[in-house]
Amino acid sequence: MLSSVLYRTAGKPMISDGSDESAPVGAPLLPRVGETTLLIVQFPPDSIFGEPDFDGASAAAEHVAFAADFAARFEPDAPGVHTTDSIDYDIVLDGEIWLELDDETVHLRAGDVAIQNGTRHAWRNKGDRPATMAFVLVGAERS
Repeated sequence: MLSSVLYRTAGKPMISDGSDESAPVGAPLLPRVGETTLLIVQFPPDSIFGEPDFDGASAAAEHVAFAADFAARFEPDAPGVHTTDSIDYDIVLDGEIWLELDDETVHLRAGDVAIQNGTRHAWRNKGDRPATMAFVLVGAERS
């Protein structure tokens, strides 16, 4: 699993001269209301997580170190399942991935886009090669 936060904007975005860091290491991954986060994630095949040498504890610790605010949104009794207070634009850049929702699972391929409105979900890579996605998260309030 590889995640990179590329850019963040504040609730009131300002055009910058480029001298400041828009996605500093250790900054929260989840945007507050009106903020945005651009994130690229590479999902390995799910089969990797079942291999005998996979160290789940180390992977979880790395996830928390990278984005503690996001890691806290995962449900302990439902691996990979999480919910965020954001509207998400999810774009499959390469490979294929399955979006698992409460009532259906959607198979997505390169070029497909999913929009989520604070949806409870999980991403599953049932394929045999990594899937790469771009996510734009827009912080939102729940009604």
